Amino acid sequence: MNSNSHTRRQAYSFLTALWIIFYCSVVTAQDEYVIAVNEAYSFNRGASNVRALFNQVYAPLGIKPVVEFYPSLRGLKLVNEGQLDAESGRTSDVGKQYANLVKVAYPIMLHKNGYFCLTAQACKISETTRFALVSGFEAGKKYCEENKLHCLTDKSHGVLAKALEHGAIDVLIASLNTATKALCTLKNKPIFYKNIIKLNVTSYHFIHKKHRALEPALAASIESLANRGEIARLLQNASVVNAKCSVEIIELL
Repeated sequence: MNSNSHTRRQAYSFLTALWIIFYCSVVTAQDEYVIAVNEAYSFNRGASNVRALFNQVYAPLGIKPVVEFYPSLRGLKLVNEGQLDAESGRTSDVGKQYANLVKVAYPIMLHKNGYFCLTAQACKISETTRFALVSGFEAGKKYCEENKLHCLTDKSHGVLAKALEHGAIDVLIASLNTATKALCTLKNKPIFYKNIIKLNVTSYHFIHKKHRALEPALAASIESLANRGEIARLLQNASVVNAKCSVEIIELL
């Protein structure tokens, strides 16, 4: 590499760094930078962990974000409309459906998804097993299609939890992180959970396109936190059942 090329690359890197510093100072000076998070994380012990995570993600950028909890699709739409600044985490397939969202390249979380059943036997599926999942769970829908399962859908985990309780369905396909609040409304019944590896999905942080300049720095920050084990540490208790929950969730091997 000749000296002129090396000098140009150094100049480009320097200007990029200056732009990020300038952009972050503008964001800080403006209104709050708000991140939408699925309201399911406001239950259990996840809320404080999620806030701590995004404080660390944005700290190198000089931004102290505000985390607000919304119904899943509502928060996503508000970010896409530019009323909020970022979405905590979505799969790539979901993000592609919203034109104004920019994916931060490094993944932020692996979601463990699986079957919730009233008995251990019910989690051993058969041809007569009745499945259900929330309508916005795209990975779940794809799983049902690929495995030729008849899966009912509803917008609410609460409705599906009641259906499970009363025997209207056999298996609720969902995530430990998002289904626990609804399951805790059941009447002192143990719930059996079986992780299904094919249902596990990777999620990414998304920002509104007006903040596109932040993406490289955010990707670097998330990668650094992941490599140091900070993301795993902060989110390991996000699905731990709240002390007020009367339902025992038993994980099957």
